[in-house]
Amino acid sequence: MPAADAPVRPPRAPRRDAAANRDALISAAALLLNRDPSVSLEAIAAEAGLSRRSVYGHFATRDDLVREVSLRGAARIAVAARPAPIADPVVQLASLAALLWAEVEHVRVMAQLTGRGPMAHEVGEALAPLRKAVRDVVRRGVETGRMRDDI
Repeated sequence: MPAADAPVRPPRAPRRDAAANRDALISAAALLLNRDPSVSLEAIAAEAGLSRRSVYGHFATRDDLVREVSLRGAARIAVAARPAPIADPVVQLASLAALLWAEVEHVRVMAQLTGRGPMAHEVGEALAPLRKAVRDVVRRGVETGRMRDDI
């Protein structure tokens, strides 16, 4: 047991290869889960060039891996879809829609899985800034008379 006056060391950062392995697992999971939401951990590990055991070194369960992939994706979408300041709210909303389409078009299966599954609440929270941005643009469009108020 360390002495009471011993300096407290901050937790060590993961080894570089451990961080690279985690990123490889997340990338492989994102790719394969989009093709087949029930893909096995063995397939994900193989795609990442790792063993199934290494998956459990980074994620306690398959659900934890899926959650990480989903939340990273939602965060990426929320950041990418930050509305650019465009004077015309109709143009801004169209620009936002095009940007969102480009971000989610290649991950439709994952979007359905996370939007309706057990992680829907967590993903919804990660996308809250995006929903607020859309509401703000529409509100501005209604206030300026560029958008109808009954939609």
